[in-house]
Amino acid sequence: ALTSIPAGHGRAASRKISDAAYAVLIANSNMGDGNPLFDSTTHGNTGTGGAPGTTTLAEAIKLMKLQKDASGNATLNIQPKFFLAPVALEGAAEAYFNTTRIADSSGNVMDNQYSTRFTRVYEPRLDGADAKAWYLAGPKGMTVVLYFLNGVQTPFLDQRQGWNVDGTEYKVRIDIAAKAIDWRGLVYNAGE
Repeated sequence: ALTSIPAGHGRAASRKISDAAYAVLIANSNMGDGNPLFDSTTHGNTGTGGAPGTTTLAEAIKLMKLQKDASGNATLNIQPKFFLAPVALEGAAEAYFNTTRIADSSGNVMDNQYSTRFTRVYEPRLDGADAKAWYLAGPKGMTVVLYFLNGVQTPFLDQRQGWNVDGTEYKVRIDIAAKAIDWRGLVYNAGE
C-alpha cells in the first residue's frame, strides 16, 4: 500500500496532462482573433463531415497544406502527421488504413496512399465529446502546447504523518495548462 498509493497518484497526474491537451480540442475555444479554433470561414480548418476515407482525408490534407502565414501571403504547406479519433472509430478507421489497395469512385483500384502516412491515435477522451468527429494534426509544436509551472513536468508528491489520525497523508499535484497556439496545424471533421 505504501508504494502503490503514490504510484497511483503519479498515474492520475499523467492522465491530467492528457486531459488538458484533449480538452483544448474538445472545447473549441476562441483563439486570439476572437474566432473558434475550428472555424470553416475564418480559419479554413473544418472539413466536410464524413468518415475517414480517401475523399475526406484528401480534403483535410488540402485544408492544412493551403493555410497561409499571418500576413496571408505565403502558403505554409503544413504536412499532417497525426490522425486523432475517438475509440468508436478505431475499427472502421483501421480497416481503411490497413487496406493497401482501394477502389476510387470510378471503380479503379489503386494503392491506398494513406495506409502508412499518419501516426494514428484513438483517444477515449474524444468519445465523451463526439464519437464521430476526427482530427488531423500537424507536427508537434504547431498545435497544442502544454505549459508547466516553472518547467516542472513531473508531479509533486508530498506526505506527512497524520497527527489527528493514525496514518500518512499524501498530496500530489501537477501544475499544467494547455493552449492551442495555432489553428493552421489542426483540421477538424465532424464525421458521419
